[in-house]
Amino acid sequence: MKFMKLTGFTLIELIVVIVIIATLIGVSMPAVSNARMKARDGRRVEELREIETALRLYSQSHSGNFPVSDSGETISASSTLITALLPLYLMAQPEDPRPEFFAYYYKTDPNGTFFKLTAYMEKNKDLAQDDGGAANDFYEVYNYSGDKVSLERETLCAAMPAGCP
Repeated sequence: MKFMKLTGFTLIELIVVIVIIATLIGVSMPAVSNARMKARDGRRVEELREIETALRLYSQSHSGNFPVSDSGETISASSTLITALLPLYLMAQPEDPRPEFFAYYYKTDPNGTFFKLTAYMEKNKDLAQDDGGAANDFYEVYNYSGDKVSLERETLCAAMPAGCP
């Protein structure tokens, strides 16, 4: 009697390969997730800088004043800031990369002399803490030194669509 030699992989070999692939995926997923969060944070900083530039251009055309929003507001299509800056000073409305969770926030003093812009930082907490602002989870851009426009973390978290994590 002649036996046929079967070629192929055994069940154990297949399971070992699947376990190795699953382990590699498990190790790489947090790194990919962190990279995505850092990329979103980078976009937030870039967009706040664009808004800051637009505000400074607006200010030059309006006797040194900024669009007044002394009670503060999240930046949306109907916000004071966007209606004042579009389309002359900004090309498009900036929006947080995760609008279902976070939003940009804008506040001025009652006269529109000083402003503060903020964005929640998902991963780059060091950047948020080193910006000179008061809220450690938020990157802040402002046109003064000191506390001319006060913003507390609780106020900012309440303004976020899903709150703060």
